[in-house]
Amino acid sequence: MSKIDMIFILRIKIHILLKIIKGDNMKISFIKYEKEENYQIPKMFGMNIEEIKEPEKIDETIEKLKKDKYTTIVIPNELASFSEKINKYKYDNTINIIITP
Repeated sequence: MSKIDMIFILRIKIHILLKIIKGDNMKISFIKYEKEENYQIPKMFGMNIEEIKEPEKIDETIEKLKKDKYTTIVIPNELASFSEKINKYKYDNTINIIITP
């Protein structure tokens, strides 16, 4: 298991625990650049993993997931840097963006 997978697991566990405590229903998705090889753990758990070919399409992918009622989206830092609306999502109560290293 890679270090990135371990970080994902820890962050997701903490986030899920907080959501369970608050009683929220949640739907989680990961967004990854198609050439990345990580994300074996989320795949094993059957979580949704969106693969994008162009990092510039990150905002479109986030909006699509938001429309599909995903409440939590995990994005690697490299892809998040391509988002022009990342600060907008920070104040959106309907979606939680988790940026991972």
